[in-house]
Amino acid sequence: MPWRDLGPADQEHLHTELRELAIQLSDLITDSDHTEQHTGSPDQRAVGLLAMLRATHLIHAALDTLMSQLAWEAGQTGRVGYPQLGDAVGISRQSARTRWPHALPATTRRRGRRRSATPPASDIPKTADPTTPSPTRESLRDSAATRSDTRG
Repeated sequence: MPWRDLGPADQEHLHTELRELAIQLSDLITDSDHTEQHTGSPDQRAVGLLAMLRATHLIHAALDTLMSQLAWEAGQTGRVGYPQLGDAVGISRQSARTRWPHALPATTRRRGRRRSATPPASDIPKTADPTTPSPTRESLRDSAATRSDTRG
């Protein structure tokens, strides 16, 4: 899929919005006003910046969870494989498979093909000749005893 990179102005806008979100979340987790933390003493400023750092960590964790959910939802459509998931976030298909191993339905192969209920004929093991009798427990035990007798 063709993705458009963000230009400098868009990146700056995203950065500003994320910083504002971190400020709001830091106010929530510290029960204090952000303006106090930045207009007060150096200790208050340090506490405010650490609160923003903690808030940014929480945002990062929430975004990671959201990415996993979106990868799973995209995979469940049946129209997306690991190459497309990887392309969406700038990683390889192998990395996408490692990161989101359950994103695709269990019926989907690596290359996006559907598995049938039965394997192809080439994957089915050859059965014994029906005229040849199956080994019995006793015959297997006897052959094991014979092998151990010959070893000495």
